Amino acid sequence: MSKEILLCKDITFKYSERSKREIVKDFSFSFVKGEIYLISGYSGCGKSTLAYLLTGLYPANKGVLTGGGIYLEERSIESIPLQERAKKISMMFQNSDTQFCMESVEEEIIFVLENINYPVEKMDEKVVEVLKRCGILHLKERRLTTLSGGEKQKVALASILALNSEVIVLDEPFANVDYESSQEIIEILLELNKTYGTTLIIIDHRISLWERVDYKLILLDKGCQISAGGVETLEDRCDIGEKRYIEEDKKECIAQIRDLKLSYGDNILAQGITFEIARGKITSIIGKSGSGKSTLLNTLCGIERYQDGSYIYDGKEFKKLKEREVLKEVGIVFQNPQNQFIAYKVIDELLFTLNRVYKGREKENIEVAEKLLKEFNLYDYRNGSPYSLSQGQQRKLAVLSMLCGEQRVLLCDEPTYGQDNKTSREIMEFLQKKSREGLSVVLVSHDIDLVVEYSDYIYEFKDKELKRVEYI
Repeated sequence: MSKEILLCKDITFKYSERSKREIVKDFSFSFVKGEIYLISGYSGCGKSTLAYLLTGLYPANKGVLTGGGIYLEERSIESIPLQERAKKISMMFQNSDTQFCMESVEEEIIFVLENINYPVEKMDEKVVEVLKRCGILHLKERRLTTLSGGEKQKVALASILALNSEVIVLDEPFANVDYESSQEIIEILLELNKTYGTTLIIIDHRISLWERVDYKLILLDKGCQISAGGVETLEDRCDIGEKRYIEEDKKECIAQIRDLKLSYGDNILAQGITFEIARGKITSIIGKSGSGKSTLLNTLCGIERYQDGSYIYDGKEFKKLKEREVLKEVGIVFQNPQNQFIAYKVIDELLFTLNRVYKGREKENIEVAEKLLKEFNLYDYRNGSPYSLSQGQQRKLAVLSMLCGEQRVLLCDEPTYGQDNKTSREIMEFLQKKSREGLSVVLVSHDIDLVVEYSDYIYEFKDKELKRVEYI
């Protein structure tokens, strides 16, 4: 007979007493011990909020539960002391930066172990064990701030493994992770489930990644209402064809990069990087986690300085441009959109850029901002804080806020991550429209399907080089 381990009974949640919007409304579900659950649904339907509720992080740290309750092995989750709760249920966040507390990888794992009173004399052995299981023992002494997004995700997973919880909730576990790494993570999770009977509750919009896993699917609609609909509209995969490496050709370009080297400290990520940013086209960069994709974008916008090689932007050496010239010419959408928000309201994020570019047109700018928010289904949140949006909605807002400017080059680091298929295509169609109007887009993404469909040029980091590829 199957044993219930986690019960949600008619839970209703909102972010404040005064708010009229219920993020979760009358959600009921019984999770059985040892089963694997995949929760999916449209961006903004409340999936991440539900994850925080399941683990007891909400309403303890944010919001109010106005109805119902959550029970872990028949005990109200709010009544279970934190130290005991961590051994029972843990969570891997969608944005790993919000999960970390320490400076280095090793210190982070030790911090986790200290919080559950793990024997001090066994800590070093445990650190090595969980890092090995995640294939990242070589990162043990690295500072977390030097890691790529994908490497951070694996460290977050290692932290969760250290807890050895009976239930693990994972919110978009493949954030910024390449396909090969995602399959490695799935193998680790399946081994946990098989060996220890760990209950897995996974939130993911990329259902196809789990096709060989025996899971129970929970489709959610607005307010975390369980939907009876199909998954067809959530994910739309296409036949991308075979990949081949080809020689670079001449193109009308706005920037030329020659023999660039990317590194941190003594570790060389890639060298001899030579390519061009085509004018009015979408150029995509792919490659494994940690290969240098985000570092390249940071270099192209001046956040990181280059030493070797040259970067000629519109006929000028990039490092000789003044900061205000760079800001006027090149915009960037960060992997973590929270890093670029500056306003208290969603609409003000757009107006900040619009009013700076189109001075003296405040009334028209408001109309433009409202139109864009409606187009991207963010209008209802226009007067709310950007930080109150779901992570998928935050990414949409970050893209929109940059597209409001008059920069000639836009760098996008995983702009469609965490989005359902419909929203991903809305973003890509918008980027494509802007590129046809003359914007040069450089895109980093692990979503190969979208890359192949929308890119004019594709480059891949492989063997510490950047190579031109095409799919036929």
